[in-house]
Amino acid sequence: MKGDQSLSAPAHPRWLALPLVGDVDGAAAAHVESLIGGEASPAFIAATTAMVVECSGIVRRQAEAFRRGDVLTQFAWMLLPEPNLLLAGPIATLYARWLPPTDSQDDSIAAACDLHVEREGEVVLSFLETASGPALHVRYRPVLPIGGERVVAEHRVVLWPRHDDYMTLELSFFSLATGQDERRGDPLFELARSIEWVVE
Repeated sequence: MKGDQSLSAPAHPRWLALPLVGDVDGAAAAHVESLIGGEASPAFIAATTAMVVECSGIVRRQAEAFRRGDVLTQFAWMLLPEPNLLLAGPIATLYARWLPPTDSQDDSIAAACDLHVEREGEVVLSFLETASGPALHVRYRPVLPIGGERVVAEHRVVLWPRHDDYMTLELSFFSLATGQDERRGDPLFELARSIEWVVE
């Protein structure tokens, strides 16, 4: 990838940052303790910490597989049902991907989204303004076989292509709760708007 980059995302009450490097167990324990320490039993804190560590492990294993394809996992967050309510939820992951200089916007979308799977409805594209400039939002609903049934899920991706820097930033969010967040605002857009990405 070209140039040095810096990334930051301010804290958000609906998004729990998942530790991905270093002492993951210790970081998870400290984070959980800071949120619910003194308000929950030691058993609940331990179980919640284990849940955060498990979610972090899932992302870390995916990150190792993606690294072989020139995709670097930068951050990951778990969506909470309510601010500071520590229950397991879907995960949003921020990736940096090498972008060949000949790639188009369609190529960027194809790299981030599996549009060849069976899906319900059309692929919906929109744009939003963020701290890192204009971004492209892609939403589609893949149909997945789960437990012998066909389940409609939702995959949303926010893309920041930087063709001059030969890279793109991708915020990927996969959920089985299709349309849930529109009723209470859109925490994915709030997260995307807060991300600051600078390439030098």
